[in-house]
Amino acid sequence: MGKVRCICVTCSKEGKGGFFSIDENEIIKTLKGESKVKCPYCGSDKIKVLEKDWFERVKMELGVQTKGLYVNLILKQEKQI
Repeated sequence: MGKVRCICVTCSKEGKGGFFSIDENEIIKTLKGESKVKCPYCGSDKIKVLEKDWFERVKMELGVQTKGLYVNLILKQEKQI
């Protein structure tokens, strides 16, 4: 598996960039609820995937029914239900 480009929303708002790559398996684990992706720079969990087509395809394969490109938002929404 390859790497997926992501951006930390917190770092981006502060003007610090926040771009990084993460292994596809880590994002898949997060979508399954097994782990959580955090920013390597500031530790925030507000992470957005930049590769929309790949992310939407993986969400469909896993049966995740949420909209948007935020990785950890899926975990939070499932816990509220």
